[in-house]
Amino acid sequence: MSFVEGQTFDKVWESYDEDTNAHVTNQLKEYLLELRQISNGSYIGSANSDPVTDPILESYHVKGPFDSEEAFNNAIIDGYQSKAPII
Repeated sequence: MSFVEGQTFDKVWESYDEDTNAHVTNQLKEYLLELRQISNGSYIGSANSDPVTDPILESYHVKGPFDSEEAFNNAIIDGYQSKAPII
């Protein structure tokens, strides 16, 4: 992917005619269908089994990837609690 100069849809959508809006909508639908076909494997993490890039885990020692949703949730809870002020 690369950056393409231009305006966002929310700025130009109303200026497009009905056919252009339908074409753009169909393209986006096809892209989403393609993305949904990508296997996510059996882990929770970034692409290529890299660690999770969640701000809660940024300074926490466990970043994944995680083998289960439970392990991910526990890391998020622990990471959040490690940042919470002690009362």
